[in-house]
Amino acid sequence: MSEALEANKAWTPETFAPYASQRREQMRRLRFSARLLSTYRMEFTDQARQRRRMGRKRMVADPELALPFLALQKGPFAVPSEAFSEHIWDRLPG
Repeated sequence: MSEALEANKAWTPETFAPYASQRREQMRRLRFSARLLSTYRMEFTDQARQRRRMGRKRMVADPELALPFLALQKGPFAVPSEAFSEHIWDRLPG
């Protein structure tokens, strides 16, 4: 962002477009991971406990399913973009 400001005397919407695009994707990934985490770890019904047991087994069998959680620790761009897909959502919580 600072590079864009320093490189341009006229601060137009186009100046900020790359930053806005990156920020939009960053927040989409973080919202996905937070929503998945809250569904997977923050519900305490019998059904939710069963979902966690099955989810742990699924993550052992397919470590790709843990990537959205890793993104919350390492950053949203530290894991592949596929980690934030409905494909992951459908497979983990079950």
